[in-house]
Order: sequence, then C-alpha cells, then structure tokens
Amino acid sequence: MEETISLLGVNLRCVPPNDIESLIDEYMNNGVLDTMCMVSREMLLYAGEEPSYKSILESMDLHVIVEKEIFVAAENQDEELLRKVEERRVFRDVLQIAGREKKACFLLAQNEELLDGLKEELLAICSDLSVAGSYVADNCSGDPEMIVNEINSVMPDVVLSLMDQPFQEEFLYEQKQKIGAKLWFGLVPEGILDQDKGSWLKRLIGRNMFRRKVQQYKNRQEEE
Repeated sequence: MEETISLLGVNLRCVPPNDIESLIDEYMNNGVLDTMCMVSREMLLYAGEEPSYKSILESMDLHVIVEKEIFVAAENQDEELLRKVEERRVFRDVLQIAGREKKACFLLAQNEELLDGLKEELLAICSDLSVAGSYVADNCSGDPEMIVNEINSVMPDVVLSLMDQPFQEEFLYEQKQKIGAKLWFGLVPEGILDQDKGSWLKRLIGRNMFRRKVQQYKNRQEEE
C-alpha cells in the first residue's frame, strides 16, 4: 500500500518494507520502465530549494528513504520501519529478487572508484546477481546519449545507477523514454556503502541542520 510523505514541500511515494517484494516483482516483469530512487537528506534539502529538481524527484514511481532521520522528521518513528531502513532492506530485496529471477543487471557509476565499490557491495549481498554490463559516466564526455547507448547495447532488466546528484535524476528524467530496461534504481552512497565511522561529527552536524530546515519550513507554513 503506497504512502505519501511530505517534507520541505516535497512529496515522496513510499511503500512499507513488508509490501515491497511484490511491487519490485511487478516492476521487473511488467514490460515498462519503472523508476525507483533512494532519497537522502541532502537530496531533500536541494529539492526544497530548486523547483525544477523537486518536480524531477517527485516524478519517480517509488522513493526509497535511506536515512531514518527523514522518517523521524516526518513524525514516523515506527521502530520496525527504522530498523529496516538501517538494514537497507529495500536495497537488499531488489538485489535478492533480481538474483533469484536471473535478471540481467547493468551497473552505472559516476567514476571507476564508485563502480568498483558498487560491484563489491552488490556481490557481497547477492553472489548470484547477473551483471550483464557496466559503464562509468565520467567517460561520456558530456554526451548522455553515450550512456543510453551503453545501457541499450545490453538491454538489461535492471539498471543500478550510482551517479552524482542532481545529474542522476536529471539524466533519467530526460532520457527515460530511450532506455531499454524494466527497472531503474537510482542509488546514493548513503544507502549502499558503509560510511566512514570517523565522520560522526559531520553526520551529527548534517542531522542537526536537516532538522532545523524542516522545522523552519513547518514554522513558515504555520505562519501562512
């Protein structure tokens, strides 16, 4: 059952983790390109300030919130839900379903380092994952058609993309009709890669800033 979460004026379409498997299975087998994207605090803050990016982000079929602070800010503190966010449950479910159903996956990353990290993480979670191809976006010389052509040369079932924001979402929005795949899953480092434990202060500052921005937005709405 789909739920809508609204923060900073941005509407996100989410599905409870317990319902996600059936939806992912539908996305992988319905013959059209469905789009999922992970959502971080930074993406929400940017969308709240940039109307064009807000529209692009809201156009995704499904949003996967990867930081529990977003749910807390939306006044959803369900312990099971927050635990599954920390466990990266949706990300793992996508990989396990793709592996189980032998779906061909295409890996797309901004640079070689991210691509190597992505491959390592994916195969650690699902050793049966079928990687049919991969590409580094930095090699496209500013021509998005090169990325599209690399994807379509494989005609994968699933594209797993780890490009920079906002380029990743803008690219998909502009090129969606040309991409020959069934599911696009836009990833963010916060949702898939182990974060540097030494950056606890940076994360704390980021959480506090996000909470302030959300509260300031709520205060402005109440005043209006």
